[in-house]
Amino acid sequence: MFRSLALSLAFLLAYAANASADVFIGTGAVQNGAGGFNVGVPPVGPDGLPNGVNQLIGNSTLGQQYINLVQQAGGGTVGNPFPNGGGTVHTVGSNLIATEGFRAGGGQPASFGGQDIVVVFAARGTANPTGAATVFTATNIGAAFYAVPTGTYNQNNPATWGTGGAPIATYGNIFSDRVRDNGPAAPNGGGPGLFNLAPGQVNTIGVNALVGTSNQGFFLLQEINNPDFWNLIGNPLLLPNKNPNAIATRVDESYVVGDALNTGSLAASLGTLNNIFNALLPGVAALDGGVAFASAIGALGDAGGPTSAFNPSSGNPTPNTSDLIFSFGTATVLGNIFPPNETRVPEPATLAVFATMMGVGGLVYRRRQAKSAA
Repeated sequence: MFRSLALSLAFLLAYAANASADVFIGTGAVQNGAGGFNVGVPPVGPDGLPNGVNQLIGNSTLGQQYINLVQQAGGGTVGNPFPNGGGTVHTVGSNLIATEGFRAGGGQPASFGGQDIVVVFAARGTANPTGAATVFTATNIGAAFYAVPTGTYNQNNPATWGTGGAPIATYGNIFSDRVRDNGPAAPNGGGPGLFNLAPGQVNTIGVNALVGTSNQGFFLLQEINNPDFWNLIGNPLLLPNKNPNAIATRVDESYVVGDALNTGSLAASLGTLNNIFNALLPGVAALDGGVAFASAIGALGDAGGPTSAFNPSSGNPTPNTSDLIFSFGTATVLGNIFPPNETRVPEPATLAVFATMMGVGGLVYRRRQAKSAA
């Protein structure tokens, strides 16, 4: 909710009727786990605007995603053939966060309490038939950041992802929100200027047009619990911090051939993977017969058995099962859902007026009544 402001001038805010809320991407203050924020970040950029962290960047290949086709299109439940014709997919993955990117350029190694930061996610969605431009559309997404002892993260071993401890912050999916990233110097910006997305462009992954074994996509999530891990600063239009905040994540992934090294820990980690899925997506397993991430870990390259089992593919270049492993890299930005707890979009021109008038006095924004038909 907006905090009460002194009413020195009154303006009416225009909204698009029946539209969804916008997510404005900005600059954030990151906690270091020892009571300090933005340690090592120059407080002011060369443009004189407040500096901060506007991206958390994960290594492009130092992450892992396990994709399990739990039910074939049309209700099939037996066999893991490829191509699979689409169906319901459960996925769990993680990425080591490498860098905190500064609004004014540059960055520093990411850490929390002297430990590494790992983002862990789970998703349920639908996979299109092989060859379709959009290969995955999420219906449910959950994510959390964890701190792990430095140097202990191993993308091949879910037991090292830090999920046995309490998360630093957690997020759940939101849909049909336009993402506006007006750039690092904009009055209602602060983000990198890379995340301008229409509602239909979020929470989906598409295959690279030239490299079919690589996929890219964007996910949008709403803050659930954030004990001062990453909060907005600057952004005159969006301050003071008004819940809920949101994060948008760009995902880059490439097909990984299964082998003894990257699948050797999976059987022992089935309970961990299922716990991650259930913790980040409570109640979702019930939608698919009680299966969380997977009912079992199958043999490498085995195309038989129930689809609910995760049978990692050993195919190269063509997979021999529909259960795949992908590398997982991320770039995550922070935003604010505006207006909070509502479902209408402020016009950019009116927002510019708001930015100007904040220097004159406090303003309370109200909806502008639609003009009557002539």
